[in-house]
Amino acid sequence: ARRYPENKFAPVAAKLALASYERLYNAAKQANESSDFEAQHLAEVAELLVLRWPESPEAAAGLNLLINVALRDDRMADAEKLLERLPPVSRAAAELRLGGALWTRYLQASRNSQAGPDKAALALKQKAGALLASGYQALQAKPQVTATEATGLLYFVHLLLANGEAQKAVAVLENSSVGPLSLVTNKSSAAQRVGFVQETYKAALRAYVSVQPPQRDKAQKMMTALESVLGNQGNAQQKLIKIYVSLGLQLQQQISTLSADGKTDEAKGVATAFEDLLARVTQRAGAAEDWKVQNWIAQTNLRLGQGLRGKDAVRYYQQAEKAYQTLLSKADQDPKFAPSPIAVLGTRKRLADCLQAQEKYSDAFQMYTSILSDKPNMLELQQAAATALQQWGTETKDANKLEESIRGTMPRANKKNLVWGWLRLASIADQAKRRAEKKAADDPKQARKVATYESLFFEARYHVAQARFAAAQLATGADRQKQLRSARQSLESMIRLYPKLGGPQWQGAYRKLLEQVEQEK
Repeated sequence: ARRYPENKFAPVAAKLALASYERLYNAAKQANESSDFEAQHLAEVAELLVLRWPESPEAAAGLNLLINVALRDDRMADAEKLLERLPPVSRAAAELRLGGALWTRYLQASRNSQAGPDKAALALKQKAGALLASGYQALQAKPQVTATEATGLLYFVHLLLANGEAQKAVAVLENSSVGPLSLVTNKSSAAQRVGFVQETYKAALRAYVSVQPPQRDKAQKMMTALESVLGNQGNAQQKLIKIYVSLGLQLQQQISTLSADGKTDEAKGVATAFEDLLARVTQRAGAAEDWKVQNWIAQTNLRLGQGLRGKDAVRYYQQAEKAYQTLLSKADQDPKFAPSPIAVLGTRKRLADCLQAQEKYSDAFQMYTSILSDKPNMLELQQAAATALQQWGTETKDANKLEESIRGTMPRANKKNLVWGWLRLASIADQAKRRAEKKAADDPKQARKVATYESLFFEARYHVAQARFAAAQLATGADRQKQLRSARQSLESMIRLYPKLGGPQWQGAYRKLLEQVEQEK
């Protein structure tokens, strides 16, 4: 190729040399030896192809090979530069590979961040999306898709689903010429790996349940297909349950987001389709005797109820209540059924949450206090008990319950209340925040605790004023004015002492409540 570049076989010879160096490079990598020599010669031969025969298929093959090497070595910037040198007509496969690699890197960065993806990670996601979309468009002109390209398309589907673009994800999956689901259905040579088939069915199932309106029939078919693929594998039941649980967590987040955005009908649609998934998990062999699975089913119903509103939420709370009661009953009968005493305690707390959400305040409060008898210093439980008292008092127009939510109740032998109430909870949270602040410089975990305690402090003080205002609504004459004055002074004092009020969320809440109080003068 170097001596006789004019020979018609010269580019073919260079391509053979390139393939030989690639084999040597791969062998060195597998043997955990230095691959610098092979990598250098790979680059030299590829450069020779590009410079002497830039429009040849061999030149494109050389650059694609270098891109693969760069991706294997995690040299993304080098891969991007090499991609720019490829002719546009030859870029599809490389765009999909690079886009998939960037998407994987984005996911890794997101998982490693407690605060969510930062700007650098989001830039990776945006770049991955652009490359995968471009590769998808270009690939549709090709007569045949390779297994590597099909994998890149599946990455594109995952990215679209993560962006909430389920309709586009379905379109890519079902594309008649290159769609991953079409390739699997048509038994394409590019879709023969069991892992690819399984991941395609999983992505399609999520897409069909997420799209508006959900395509339940197609989702059911995907579940059947997925079960068929895993049917002959070891631990098939456990694998299926794990897949369904993972998908369920993603759909719960989607339902909550839709509800928060005011898209009630869409949230109901996803929740209804989600029930098919729950039923599928329940029917799996061994699911009834698995604490983790049954706990997930109960918790899923609870979260579905929390994500919906009004009557739409009630039946999910009822199903969650029944599921938690069953768990506790089995744990009583068989101490080994629950993984730990803490797991049982958490189940009792969530059962109380279900009762409170259904306005069964007396039962909920009784359960919270029964747990507090054993764990009186658990802030989450004290918060739940105070909330239950306040809601109980507001809904039943009981001023005594509102006062108990503020000052606590159920005095013990040491003359301290078992249920602290919002005032003491605020004081405890403030003290805990100050202790955490002293340790935060040396311990990142303490920094997160500072934020948690600070938020609880502002929440508790807000509820003190809110409960006072609710009590004023029930009172008349001088007592009414006293409660209003107390609520106003509490709010004004907090705004004066803490101008930032812990951030925008509480700033808005405090000022809105103060306006309501002042209107009642």
